Amino acid sequence: MFRRFSRNERGNTVMLVALSLFPILAMLGGSVDIIRATNATNELEAAVASGALAAASLSQTGDARDVVESYVRTNLKDSSIDLDSLQLNVTAESSLNARRVAVQASAQLPTLFLSIFDRPQIDLNATSTATQAIQDVEISLVLDYSISMETRDQVGNQSRIETLRDAVTAPGAFIDDMLTDETRDRTSINIIPFAGTVNIGDTLFDRYAVPAEEDEWSITCPNNEDPNNAILFQGNCWRREHNDYWSCYTAWYDNSCWVIRWDEEQITVGNVDPSREDYRPAIAAFTNSFQLNPDISSSQWRFSLGDNCLEFPNSVFDNDDEWPVGGLGQFPHFWVGRYFSSVCPDSTAEIMLNTNNVTALKNHINNANTADRTAVQTGAMVAYKVMSPNMRGLLGGDYPDRPLDYAAPDAIKVMVIMTDGQSNDQFRPVDPNQHHIYAETSLNGFNNGADQSTPIPINQTNGQNGGPQTSSISIDSTFDDTGEWARQIVYQTGSPTDSLDANTATARLRRVCQAAKDDGIVIFTIGFEISAGSDQEKNMQFCASDPSKYQLVEDIELVGAFEEIAQAISNLRIVE
Repeated sequence: MFRRFSRNERGNTVMLVALSLFPILAMLGGSVDIIRATNATNELEAAVASGALAAASLSQTGDARDVVESYVRTNLKDSSIDLDSLQLNVTAESSLNARRVAVQASAQLPTLFLSIFDRPQIDLNATSTATQAIQDVEISLVLDYSISMETRDQVGNQSRIETLRDAVTAPGAFIDDMLTDETRDRTSINIIPFAGTVNIGDTLFDRYAVPAEEDEWSITCPNNEDPNNAILFQGNCWRREHNDYWSCYTAWYDNSCWVIRWDEEQITVGNVDPSREDYRPAIAAFTNSFQLNPDISSSQWRFSLGDNCLEFPNSVFDNDDEWPVGGLGQFPHFWVGRYFSSVCPDSTAEIMLNTNNVTALKNHINNANTADRTAVQTGAMVAYKVMSPNMRGLLGGDYPDRPLDYAAPDAIKVMVIMTDGQSNDQFRPVDPNQHHIYAETSLNGFNNGADQSTPIPINQTNGQNGGPQTSSISIDSTFDDTGEWARQIVYQTGSPTDSLDANTATARLRRVCQAAKDDGIVIFTIGFEISAGSDQEKNMQFCASDPSKYQLVEDIELVGAFEEIAQAISNLRIVE
């Protein structure tokens, strides 16, 4: 049987229940305020970090505290935080290439429930420190100037080389992006145009080409031979008297006096304008496979006329060592490939090194002529060498202390390789005395007694990689005056499956790229108008530092590719 409660008893029961629920409701309400405070603290921290980063920007000209406060208030305008309570303590430190901003912030969050317990607000605190520093940057642009870049298959009948120039030299394009007012003093750029080889310019050619005969050096003050605290000049070789020996000396400057120490050794003299017998090694003569003697790349040839291209042996692709001083033969500059254009780029397309001169860089890129064949591997190798600290002080340009060490603090090295084709077989002429015949008769088609008075049709478009074929006669199938083939193969293209040790164009390229990446050089690559899945794309993918740094592009996409690379370099160079 149930007991009936009186009215008073029922009232007391309700009161007891209400009293028991009050702390529960207060606790739940307090939890809501605590959660709100946690979220508000996160918002304050994010706003303060954003303001500190903005104030630390080297491009920021405003007062650091004003910048931080503006960012914080803007980011918190829709927050529940009481901005009237905002307090900021901002400290800024600046140097030539860095700025550091430290921020301490406090504010209050009005409570919804804890005010019942005499807690009308919750105090919030946040701190943030941001530093921005511009690193020293060395950039090598390895640009394809092979004749296929003359192909007019771009928007508006523009040639590929014109699209490249737009992507790199147009106002606001790559050069301008890299050499801003804030970054120019800390940035150097190398331009490495390549075709069938690379023209290294007068200064480096004179240093590394086999020496021509010179008069004896005049010696003064030869008594002091103490090289302590001396400035050394090594590796110079000169003819002494009239014997068969050359003398290599080490010279230093001491107490206003040149001191010479001679080291006699017998070396090979540069053979100027070699005969057919000298030029074509006797060993193995000329085989049916058209292979040259393996020592051709270590030749001692010099030519009385020609541009500054060298024979690069397989070994120079192995590391970043300086090329052997006075040890490389001259590339047969007169040799043409398939389209009656020299394989060695002319002086307009020689390398330009170690400069931040915007106008000079743009003019050089815009005025460089194309040449025949494609040797990406040589372009990459030259770029790697001129970024090596082993070449410091030898490049000329605007920075005598560069190339920097690979591990130099606040410094990065970047290589950009762009090509529209595959590295192809490397040829040499059989007879150096025939070059004038090829040059003088090429437009009329010299082909084993062909009628040279009949012009050959030009402006065809079925050339290498879709490039213009300026004649229907290819020098590849031309015979010389003895009825033999005019060409010899130095080394072949190879494939991505080649061992890195192989003496092929592909193996040489991959060896250089791997060595450069191992030394910390960041490599971006662009496949321009090449086929997806082709060997050349595989090579460009291999050379890139990571998959995100390779791009396959067509037409004006090239402009966007260089824009993305410029932005990526800008992100790399800023330490935050």
